[in-house]
Amino acid sequence: MTSFRAKILSAGLWSGFDAGLRFGVQFGVSIVLARILSPTDFGIYALTAVFIALSSVLVDGGFCSALVQRAEISRAEETAVFWYNGIAAFVLGGAIAAMAPSVARMFGHPVLEHLLYVSAIIVPINAMAAVPGSLMQRHLRFDLLAKSGLTASVLSGLLAVVLAINGVGIWTFAWQALAHAVINVVLLWLLSGWRPLRGTSIAAARPLVRFGFFLSLSNLLEVAYQQGFALVIGKLYGARDLGYFNRGQNLQILPANVLTLVITRVTLPVLSTKSDPAELRSGVQLAQGVAMMGNLPLMGALVAMPDLIIDVLYGPKWLPAAPILRILAIGGLLIPMNAVNVQMTLARGRSELYLKTEMIKKAIGILIVCLASIYGGVIGLAVSQAAFLCLSFAVNATVSGRFTGYSPFEQLWDLRGPALLTLAMVALIGTVKPFLEFGSLINIAILSVLGGAFFVSTALLLRVGATNQFLALLPSRRVATRKSAP
Repeated sequence: MTSFRAKILSAGLWSGFDAGLRFGVQFGVSIVLARILSPTDFGIYALTAVFIALSSVLVDGGFCSALVQRAEISRAEETAVFWYNGIAAFVLGGAIAAMAPSVARMFGHPVLEHLLYVSAIIVPINAMAAVPGSLMQRHLRFDLLAKSGLTASVLSGLLAVVLAINGVGIWTFAWQALAHAVINVVLLWLLSGWRPLRGTSIAAARPLVRFGFFLSLSNLLEVAYQQGFALVIGKLYGARDLGYFNRGQNLQILPANVLTLVITRVTLPVLSTKSDPAELRSGVQLAQGVAMMGNLPLMGALVAMPDLIIDVLYGPKWLPAAPILRILAIGGLLIPMNAVNVQMTLARGRSELYLKTEMIKKAIGILIVCLASIYGGVIGLAVSQAAFLCLSFAVNATVSGRFTGYSPFEQLWDLRGPALLTLAMVALIGTVKPFLEFGSLINIAILSVLGGAFFVSTALLLRVGATNQFLALLPSRRVATRKSAP
Protein backbone atom coordinates (compact mmCIF):
# COMPACT_ATOMS: atom_id res chain seq x y z
CA MET A 1 0.00 0.00 0.00
CA THR A 2 2.83 2.38 0.86
CA SER A 3 4.48 1.67 -2.48
CA PHE A 4 1.19 2.21 -4.29
CA ARG A 5 0.59 5.55 -2.57
CA ALA A 6 4.14 6.62 -3.30
CA LYS A 7 3.62 5.78 -6.95
CA ILE A 8 0.42 7.83 -7.04
CA LEU A 9 2.13 10.76 -5.32
CA SER A 10 5.06 10.61 -7.72
CA ALA A 11 2.68 10.39 -10.69
CA GLY A 12 0.69 13.35 -9.42
CA LEU A 13 3.78 15.47 -8.89
CA TRP A 14 5.19 14.62 -12.31
CA SER A 15 1.81 15.24 -13.93
CA GLY A 16 1.57 18.61 -12.21
CA PHE A 17 5.13 19.46 -13.21
CA ASP A 18 4.43 18.52 -16.82
CA ALA A 19 1.10 20.34 -17.04
CA GLY A 20 2.31 23.44 -15.22
CA LEU A 21 5.47 23.92 -17.24
CA ARG A 22 3.94 22.92 -20.57
CA PHE A 23 0.96 25.23 -20.24
CA GLY A 24 3.24 27.87 -18.76
CA VAL A 25 5.53 27.78 -21.79
CA GLN A 26 2.57 27.87 -24.17
CA PHE A 27 1.05 30.75 -22.23
CA GLY A 28 4.32 32.68 -22.25
CA VAL A 29 4.61 32.25 -26.00
CA SER A 30 1.00 33.40 -26.45
CA ILE A 31 1.78 36.58 -24.50
CA VAL A 32 4.66 37.40 -26.84
CA LEU A 33 2.57 36.61 -29.91
CA ALA A 34 -0.37 38.71 -28.63
CA ARG A 35 1.92 41.76 -28.47
CA ILE A 36 3.10 41.21 -32.05
CA LEU A 37 0.04 39.85 -33.85
CA SER A 38 -3.47 41.29 -34.01
CA PRO A 39 -6.78 40.13 -32.47
CA THR A 40 -7.92 39.32 -36.02
CA ASP A 41 -4.95 36.97 -36.52
CA PHE A 42 -5.84 35.11 -33.32
CA GLY A 43 -9.48 34.95 -34.37
CA ILE A 44 -8.75 33.52 -37.82
CA TYR A 45 -6.47 30.81 -36.48
CA ALA A 46 -9.01 29.95 -33.78
CA LEU A 47 -11.27 28.83 -36.64
CA THR A 48 -8.69 26.28 -37.82
CA ALA A 49 -8.37 24.98 -34.24
CA VAL A 50 -12.04 23.96 -34.44
CA PHE A 51 -11.31 21.43 -37.17
CA ILE A 52 -8.20 20.04 -35.45
CA ALA A 53 -10.11 19.56 -32.19
CA LEU A 54 -13.05 17.83 -33.86
CA SER A 55 -10.73 15.60 -35.88
CA SER A 56 -8.77 14.57 -32.80
CA VAL A 57 -11.94 13.28 -31.13
CA LEU A 58 -13.07 11.39 -34.23
CA VAL A 59 -9.62 9.92 -34.76
CA ASP A 60 -9.33 8.67 -31.19
CA GLY A 61 -12.78 7.11 -31.13
CA GLY A 62 -12.50 6.81 -27.34
CA PHE A 63 -10.13 3.84 -27.75
CA CYS A 64 -7.16 5.50 -26.11
CA SER A 65 -9.14 6.22 -22.95
CA ALA A 66 -10.24 2.58 -23.03
CA LEU A 67 -6.57 1.56 -23.05
CA VAL A 68 -6.13 3.50 -19.83
CA GLN A 69 -9.37 2.40 -18.16
CA ARG A 70 -9.37 -1.37 -18.75
CA ALA A 71 -7.85 -3.60 -16.08
CA GLU A 72 -6.00 -5.70 -18.66
CA ILE A 73 -4.95 -4.91 -22.20
CA SER A 74 -3.07 -6.90 -24.85
CA ARG A 75 -0.42 -5.84 -27.34
CA ALA A 76 -2.77 -6.87 -30.13
CA GLU A 77 -5.43 -4.47 -28.83
CA GLU A 78 -2.86 -1.67 -28.52
CA THR A 79 -1.74 -2.26 -32.10
CA ALA A 80 -5.31 -2.38 -33.39
CA VAL A 81 -6.04 0.99 -31.79
CA PHE A 82 -2.89 2.43 -33.36
CA TRP A 83 -3.89 1.34 -36.86
CA TYR A 84 -7.46 2.51 -36.40
CA ASN A 85 -6.20 5.94 -35.32
CA GLY A 86 -3.88 6.13 -38.31
CA ILE A 87 -6.53 5.24 -40.89
CA ALA A 88 -9.12 7.55 -39.36
CA ALA A 89 -6.60 10.39 -39.22
CA PHE A 90 -5.72 10.17 -42.91
CA VAL A 91 -9.41 10.08 -43.87
CA LEU A 92 -10.26 13.09 -41.71
CA GLY A 93 -7.17 14.98 -42.82
CA GLY A 94 -8.28 14.50 -46.40
CA ALA A 95 -11.77 15.73 -45.49
CA ILE A 96 -10.36 18.90 -43.94
CA ALA A 97 -8.29 19.58 -47.05
CA ALA A 98 -11.34 19.04 -49.27
CA MET A 99 -13.47 21.44 -47.19
CA ALA A 100 -10.79 24.13 -46.93
CA PRO A 101 -11.85 26.28 -49.92
CA SER A 102 -15.51 26.27 -48.88
CA VAL A 103 -14.70 27.16 -45.27
CA ALA A 104 -12.49 30.04 -46.39
CA ARG A 105 -15.31 31.44 -48.54
CA MET A 106 -17.87 31.00 -45.76
CA PHE A 107 -15.91 33.12 -43.28
CA GLY A 108 -14.49 35.55 -45.82
CA HIS A 109 -10.79 34.95 -45.08
CA PRO A 110 -8.89 33.43 -48.05
CA VAL A 111 -5.87 32.62 -45.87
CA LEU A 112 -8.03 30.06 -44.02
CA GLU A 113 -7.81 27.71 -47.01
CA HIS A 114 -4.04 27.26 -46.79
CA LEU A 115 -4.05 27.23 -42.98
CA LEU A 116 -6.49 24.32 -43.11
CA TYR A 117 -4.19 22.47 -45.51
CA VAL A 118 -1.51 22.57 -42.79
CA SER A 119 -4.09 21.46 -40.21
CA ALA A 120 -4.89 18.48 -42.43
CA ILE A 121 -1.24 17.40 -42.16
CA ILE A 122 -1.16 17.86 -38.37
CA VAL A 123 -4.09 15.49 -37.74
CA PRO A 124 -2.36 12.21 -38.79
CA ILE A 125 0.89 13.26 -37.11
CA ASN A 126 -0.92 13.74 -33.79
CA ALA A 127 -2.63 10.37 -34.24
CA MET A 128 0.75 8.61 -34.17
CA ALA A 129 1.32 9.90 -30.62
CA ALA A 130 -2.01 8.74 -29.20
CA VAL A 131 -1.25 5.14 -28.23
CA PRO A 132 2.28 5.65 -26.81
CA GLY A 133 1.00 8.61 -24.78
CA SER A 134 -2.01 6.67 -23.48
CA LEU A 135 0.15 3.73 -22.42
CA MET A 136 2.47 6.08 -20.52
CA GLN A 137 -0.59 7.45 -18.72
CA ARG A 138 -1.84 3.93 -18.00
CA HIS A 139 1.44 3.08 -16.29
CA LEU A 140 1.63 6.50 -14.55
CA ARG A 141 4.84 7.39 -16.43
CA PHE A 142 4.19 11.11 -16.37
CA ASP A 143 7.91 11.78 -16.13
CA LEU A 144 8.28 10.59 -19.72
CA LEU A 145 5.21 12.52 -20.83
CA ALA A 146 6.71 15.62 -19.22
CA LYS A 147 9.98 15.24 -21.12
CA SER A 148 8.31 14.87 -24.51
CA GLY A 149 5.56 17.44 -24.02
CA LEU A 150 7.72 20.10 -22.44
CA THR A 151 10.48 19.73 -25.03
CA ALA A 152 7.96 20.03 -27.88
CA SER A 153 6.34 23.09 -26.27
CA VAL A 154 9.65 24.89 -25.70
CA LEU A 155 11.13 24.24 -29.15
CA SER A 156 7.92 25.01 -31.07
CA GLY A 157 7.37 28.09 -28.89
CA LEU A 158 10.83 29.45 -29.64
CA LEU A 159 10.22 28.87 -33.34
CA ALA A 160 6.92 30.78 -33.11
CA VAL A 161 8.51 33.77 -31.41
CA VAL A 162 11.29 33.94 -34.02
CA LEU A 163 8.79 33.69 -36.87
CA ALA A 164 6.49 36.35 -35.40
CA ILE A 165 9.34 38.78 -34.84
CA ASN A 166 10.43 38.29 -38.44
CA GLY A 167 7.00 39.21 -39.80
CA VAL A 168 5.57 35.80 -40.70
CA GLY A 169 2.23 36.93 -39.27
CA ILE A 170 -0.68 34.53 -38.94
CA TRP A 171 1.39 31.68 -40.40
CA THR A 172 3.31 31.68 -37.12
CA PHE A 173 0.48 29.66 -35.54
CA ALA A 174 0.48 27.04 -38.28
CA TRP A 175 4.23 26.38 -38.21
CA GLN A 176 4.21 26.31 -34.40
CA ALA A 177 1.45 23.68 -34.34
CA LEU A 178 3.17 21.57 -37.01
CA ALA A 179 6.54 21.71 -35.23
CA HIS A 180 4.97 20.78 -31.88
CA ALA A 181 3.20 17.77 -33.41
CA VAL A 182 6.35 16.42 -35.10
CA ILE A 183 8.64 16.89 -32.09
CA ASN A 184 6.13 15.38 -29.65
CA VAL A 185 5.53 12.30 -31.78
CA VAL A 186 9.23 11.61 -32.30
CA LEU A 187 10.03 11.94 -28.60
CA LEU A 188 7.09 9.79 -27.46
CA TRP A 189 8.17 6.98 -29.76
CA LEU A 190 11.78 7.22 -28.61
CA LEU A 191 10.96 7.40 -24.89
CA SER A 192 8.13 4.86 -24.77
CA GLY A 193 9.90 2.13 -26.72
CA TRP A 194 6.46 0.96 -27.86
CA ARG A 195 6.04 -0.44 -31.37
CA PRO A 196 2.95 -1.95 -33.05
CA LEU A 197 2.86 -5.67 -33.69
CA ARG A 198 3.01 -6.93 -37.24
CA GLY A 199 0.01 -8.58 -38.82
CA THR A 200 -2.54 -7.44 -36.21
CA SER A 201 -6.08 -6.80 -37.43
CA ILE A 202 -8.09 -3.75 -36.43
CA ALA A 203 -10.74 -6.25 -35.33
CA ALA A 204 -8.59 -6.95 -32.26
CA ALA A 205 -9.88 -3.70 -30.79
CA ARG A 206 -13.44 -5.07 -30.67
CA PRO A 207 -13.46 -5.48 -26.84
CA LEU A 208 -12.80 -1.73 -26.54
CA VAL A 209 -15.58 -0.66 -28.89
CA ARG A 210 -18.42 -0.34 -26.38
CA PHE A 211 -16.56 1.88 -23.94
CA GLY A 212 -14.77 3.79 -26.69
CA PHE A 213 -17.85 4.37 -28.84
CA PHE A 214 -19.93 6.03 -26.13
CA LEU A 215 -16.97 8.02 -24.87
CA SER A 216 -16.13 9.17 -28.38
CA LEU A 217 -19.66 10.45 -28.97
CA SER A 218 -19.58 12.21 -25.60
CA ASN A 219 -16.26 13.86 -26.36
CA LEU A 220 -17.49 14.85 -29.80
CA LEU A 221 -20.48 16.58 -28.24
CA GLU A 222 -18.22 18.40 -25.80
CA VAL A 223 -15.75 19.57 -28.44
CA ALA A 224 -18.51 20.52 -30.89
CA TYR A 225 -20.19 22.59 -28.18
CA GLN A 226 -17.01 24.29 -27.00
CA GLN A 227 -15.60 24.93 -30.46
CA GLY A 228 -19.01 25.98 -31.72
CA PHE A 229 -18.43 29.25 -29.92
CA ALA A 230 -15.62 30.03 -32.34
CA LEU A 231 -17.79 29.32 -35.38
CA VAL A 232 -20.73 31.34 -34.06
CA ILE A 233 -18.63 34.34 -33.05
CA GLY A 234 -16.49 34.20 -36.19
CA LYS A 235 -19.55 34.10 -38.46
CA LEU A 236 -21.83 36.55 -36.61
CA TYR A 237 -19.37 39.05 -35.14
CA GLY A 238 -16.13 38.65 -37.09
CA ALA A 239 -12.58 37.43 -36.46
CA ARG A 240 -11.63 40.43 -34.30
CA ASP A 241 -14.33 39.76 -31.68
CA LEU A 242 -13.44 36.07 -31.86
CA GLY A 243 -9.86 37.05 -31.06
CA TYR A 244 -11.01 38.93 -27.95
CA PHE A 245 -13.16 36.01 -26.80
CA ASN A 246 -10.34 33.58 -27.53
CA ARG A 247 -7.82 35.47 -25.39
CA GLY A 248 -10.30 35.89 -22.53
CA GLN A 249 -11.12 32.20 -22.63
CA ASN A 250 -7.42 31.35 -22.82
CA LEU A 251 -6.76 33.16 -19.55
CA GLN A 252 -9.77 31.56 -17.91
CA ILE A 253 -8.93 27.97 -18.83
CA LEU A 254 -5.16 28.15 -18.25
CA PRO A 255 -5.15 27.46 -14.48
CA ALA A 256 -8.21 25.23 -14.73
CA ASN A 257 -6.67 23.23 -17.59
CA VAL A 258 -3.46 22.60 -15.66
CA LEU A 259 -5.39 21.35 -12.64
CA THR A 260 -7.83 19.38 -14.79
CA LEU A 261 -5.05 17.70 -16.76
CA VAL A 262 -3.37 16.56 -13.55
CA ILE A 263 -6.69 15.29 -12.19
CA THR A 264 -7.80 13.40 -15.28
CA ARG A 265 -4.41 11.79 -15.83
CA VAL A 266 -4.17 10.40 -12.31
CA THR A 267 -7.76 9.82 -11.20
CA LEU A 268 -8.91 7.64 -14.12
CA PRO A 269 -6.24 4.92 -13.75
CA VAL A 270 -6.37 5.11 -9.92
CA LEU A 271 -10.16 5.17 -9.43
CA SER A 272 -10.53 2.38 -12.00
CA THR A 273 -8.83 0.05 -9.47
CA LYS A 274 -11.31 0.87 -6.66
CA SER A 275 -14.83 -0.45 -6.08
CA ASP A 276 -15.76 0.40 -2.49
CA PRO A 277 -18.09 3.47 -2.42
CA ALA A 278 -16.37 4.86 0.66
CA GLU A 279 -12.97 4.72 -1.05
CA LEU A 280 -14.39 6.27 -4.21
CA ARG A 281 -16.01 9.08 -2.23
CA SER A 282 -12.76 9.71 -0.37
CA GLY A 283 -10.86 9.83 -3.67
CA VAL A 284 -13.28 12.33 -5.21
CA GLN A 285 -13.26 14.45 -2.06
CA LEU A 286 -9.46 14.56 -1.93
CA ALA A 287 -9.04 15.32 -5.64
CA GLN A 288 -11.60 18.12 -5.55
CA GLY A 289 -10.28 19.58 -2.32
CA VAL A 290 -6.69 19.84 -3.53
CA ALA A 291 -7.62 21.12 -7.00
CA MET A 292 -10.04 23.76 -5.74
CA MET A 293 -7.55 25.16 -3.23
CA GLY A 294 -5.56 26.22 -6.27
CA ASN A 295 -8.38 27.02 -8.67
CA LEU A 296 -10.58 29.19 -6.43
CA PRO A 297 -8.05 31.94 -5.63
CA LEU A 298 -6.79 32.01 -9.23
CA MET A 299 -10.30 32.43 -10.63
CA GLY A 300 -11.01 34.97 -7.90
CA ALA A 301 -8.04 37.04 -9.07
CA LEU A 302 -9.36 36.96 -12.66
CA VAL A 303 -12.75 38.16 -11.45
CA ALA A 304 -11.26 40.94 -9.30
CA MET A 305 -8.79 42.50 -11.76
CA PRO A 306 -9.31 41.31 -15.36
CA ASP A 307 -8.45 44.72 -16.83
CA LEU A 308 -5.06 44.86 -15.11
CA ILE A 309 -4.24 41.28 -16.10
CA ILE A 310 -5.18 41.84 -19.75
CA ASP A 311 -3.25 45.13 -19.92
CA VAL A 312 -0.06 43.72 -18.37
CA LEU A 313 -0.03 40.45 -20.30
CA TYR A 314 -1.39 41.35 -23.73
CA GLY A 315 -1.34 45.14 -23.91
CA PRO A 316 -4.00 47.89 -24.19
CA LYS A 317 -5.27 46.71 -27.59
CA TRP A 318 -6.73 43.64 -25.86
CA LEU A 319 -8.68 45.48 -23.11
CA PRO A 320 -12.10 44.74 -24.74
CA ALA A 321 -11.47 41.14 -23.61
CA ALA A 322 -11.53 42.14 -19.90
CA PRO A 323 -15.32 41.93 -19.30
CA ILE A 324 -15.40 38.63 -21.19
CA LEU A 325 -12.64 37.28 -18.94
CA ARG A 326 -14.47 38.31 -15.74
CA ILE A 327 -17.64 36.47 -16.75
CA LEU A 328 -15.82 33.35 -17.93
CA ALA A 329 -13.80 33.22 -14.71
CA ILE A 330 -17.01 32.94 -12.66
CA GLY A 331 -17.95 29.80 -14.58
CA GLY A 332 -14.35 28.57 -14.40
CA LEU A 333 -14.66 28.15 -10.63
CA LEU A 334 -16.28 24.75 -11.13
CA ILE A 335 -14.13 23.30 -13.94
CA PRO A 336 -11.94 21.01 -11.76
CA MET A 337 -14.99 19.69 -9.91
CA ASN A 338 -16.61 18.83 -13.23
CA ALA A 339 -13.46 16.99 -14.30
CA VAL A 340 -13.32 14.87 -11.14
CA ASN A 341 -16.97 13.85 -11.41
CA VAL A 342 -16.60 12.91 -15.07
CA GLN A 343 -13.54 10.78 -14.31
CA MET A 344 -15.48 9.04 -11.55
CA THR A 345 -18.17 7.98 -14.01
CA LEU A 346 -15.62 6.84 -16.60
CA ALA A 347 -13.62 4.94 -13.97
CA ARG A 348 -16.70 2.77 -13.43
CA GLY A 349 -16.64 1.96 -17.15
CA ARG A 350 -19.99 3.70 -17.68
CA SER A 351 -19.25 5.57 -20.89
CA GLU A 352 -22.85 5.08 -22.07
CA LEU A 353 -24.10 6.89 -18.94
CA TYR A 354 -21.58 9.65 -19.61
CA LEU A 355 -22.97 9.99 -23.14
CA LYS A 356 -26.54 10.33 -21.84
CA THR A 357 -25.54 13.11 -19.46
CA GLU A 358 -23.62 14.90 -22.22
CA MET A 359 -26.62 14.78 -24.52
CA ILE A 360 -28.85 16.31 -21.85
CA LYS A 361 -26.32 19.03 -21.01
CA LYS A 362 -25.55 19.92 -24.60
CA ALA A 363 -29.22 20.11 -25.59
CA ILE A 364 -29.79 22.70 -22.89
CA GLY A 365 -26.44 24.37 -23.61
CA ILE A 366 -27.19 24.79 -27.32
CA LEU A 367 -30.51 26.43 -26.48
CA ILE A 368 -28.72 28.85 -24.15
CA VAL A 369 -26.10 29.65 -26.81
CA CYS A 370 -28.76 30.30 -29.47
CA LEU A 371 -30.58 32.73 -27.21
CA ALA A 372 -27.32 34.43 -26.20
CA SER A 373 -26.11 34.81 -29.78
CA ILE A 374 -29.39 36.47 -30.77
CA TYR A 375 -29.90 38.80 -27.83
CA GLY A 376 -26.61 39.12 -25.94
CA GLY A 377 -23.74 39.44 -28.41
CA VAL A 378 -20.27 38.28 -27.38
CA ILE A 379 -20.91 39.19 -23.72
CA GLY A 380 -24.10 37.15 -23.82
CA LEU A 381 -22.16 34.16 -25.15
CA ALA A 382 -19.71 34.50 -22.26
CA VAL A 383 -22.63 34.49 -19.81
CA SER A 384 -24.06 31.40 -21.50
CA GLN A 385 -20.70 29.64 -21.12
CA ALA A 386 -20.56 30.42 -17.40
CA ALA A 387 -24.16 29.25 -16.94
CA PHE A 388 -23.43 26.04 -18.84
CA LEU A 389 -20.49 25.19 -16.55
CA CYS A 390 -22.76 25.56 -13.51
CA LEU A 391 -25.36 23.32 -15.14
CA SER A 392 -22.66 20.77 -16.03
CA PHE A 393 -21.55 20.52 -12.41
CA ALA A 394 -25.08 19.80 -11.18
CA VAL A 395 -25.55 17.04 -13.76
CA ASN A 396 -22.05 15.51 -13.49
CA ALA A 397 -22.07 15.49 -9.69
CA THR A 398 -25.53 13.90 -9.59
CA VAL A 399 -24.43 11.08 -11.90
CA SER A 400 -21.12 10.56 -10.09
CA GLY A 401 -22.98 10.49 -6.78
CA ARG A 402 -24.69 7.27 -7.84
CA PHE A 403 -21.36 5.48 -7.34
CA THR A 404 -20.02 7.41 -4.35
CA GLY A 405 -23.07 8.65 -2.43
CA TYR A 406 -21.49 12.10 -2.66
CA SER A 407 -24.21 14.54 -3.76
CA PRO A 408 -23.70 17.91 -5.49
CA PHE A 409 -24.77 19.77 -2.36
CA GLU A 410 -22.31 17.82 -0.20
CA GLN A 411 -19.49 18.53 -2.66
CA LEU A 412 -20.19 22.26 -2.57
CA TRP A 413 -20.65 22.26 1.20
CA ASP A 414 -17.26 20.62 1.73
CA LEU A 415 -15.69 23.54 -0.16
CA ARG A 416 -17.46 26.27 1.80
CA GLY A 417 -14.25 27.24 3.60
CA PRO A 418 -12.10 27.88 0.49
CA ALA A 419 -15.09 29.52 -1.25
CA LEU A 420 -15.70 32.00 1.57
CA LEU A 421 -11.98 32.70 1.82
CA THR A 422 -11.89 33.40 -1.94
CA LEU A 423 -14.84 35.82 -1.62
CA ALA A 424 -13.00 37.63 1.17
CA MET A 425 -9.87 37.84 -1.00
CA VAL A 426 -11.85 39.25 -3.95
CA ALA A 427 -13.48 41.82 -1.65
CA LEU A 428 -10.07 42.84 -0.29
CA ILE A 429 -8.63 43.30 -3.79
CA GLY A 430 -11.72 45.19 -4.92
CA THR A 431 -11.49 47.53 -1.92
CA VAL A 432 -7.80 48.36 -2.37
CA LYS A 433 -7.72 48.49 -6.20
CA PRO A 434 -9.35 51.96 -6.68
CA PHE A 435 -6.72 53.59 -4.47
CA LEU A 436 -3.73 52.35 -6.50
CA GLU A 437 -2.42 54.67 -9.21
CA PHE A 438 1.04 53.30 -9.97
CA GLY A 439 0.33 51.82 -13.38
CA SER A 440 -1.01 48.40 -14.31
CA LEU A 441 2.19 46.42 -13.68
CA ILE A 442 2.87 47.76 -10.19
CA ASN A 443 -0.82 47.71 -9.29
CA ILE A 444 -1.21 44.07 -10.23
CA ALA A 445 1.97 43.16 -8.35
CA ILE A 446 0.70 44.84 -5.17
CA LEU A 447 -2.77 43.31 -5.43
CA SER A 448 -1.42 39.84 -6.24
CA VAL A 449 0.92 39.84 -3.26
CA LEU A 450 -1.79 41.25 -1.00
CA GLY A 451 -4.47 38.82 -2.13
CA GLY A 452 -2.15 35.82 -2.23
CA ALA A 453 -0.69 36.52 1.20
CA PHE A 454 -4.15 36.96 2.66
CA PHE A 455 -5.44 33.70 1.16
CA VAL A 456 -2.42 31.57 2.06
CA SER A 457 -1.92 32.94 5.59
CA THR A 458 -5.60 32.62 6.45
CA ALA A 459 -5.79 29.11 5.00
CA LEU A 460 -2.75 28.03 7.03
CA LEU A 461 -3.98 29.69 10.21
CA LEU A 462 -7.49 28.25 10.03
CA ARG A 463 -6.55 25.02 8.19
CA VAL A 464 -9.11 25.81 5.50
CA GLY A 465 -10.13 23.11 3.03
CA ALA A 466 -7.34 20.82 1.83
CA THR A 467 -4.55 22.83 3.43
CA ASN A 468 -3.33 19.81 5.40
CA GLN A 469 -3.17 17.72 2.21
CA PHE A 470 -1.07 20.42 0.55
CA LEU A 471 1.29 20.53 3.52
CA ALA A 472 1.65 16.75 3.40
CA LEU A 473 3.07 17.07 -0.12
CA LEU A 474 6.03 19.13 1.11
CA PRO A 475 9.27 17.10 1.18
CA SER A 476 10.11 18.07 4.77
CA ARG A 477 6.66 17.04 5.98
CA ARG A 478 6.82 13.70 4.17
CA VAL A 479 10.20 12.96 5.71
CA ALA A 480 8.94 13.89 9.17
CA THR A 481 5.86 11.71 8.70
CA ARG A 482 7.97 8.68 7.70
CA LYS A 483 10.28 9.13 10.69
CA SER A 484 7.39 9.36 13.13
CA ALA A 485 5.67 6.27 11.71
CA PRO A 486 5.94 3.21 13.97
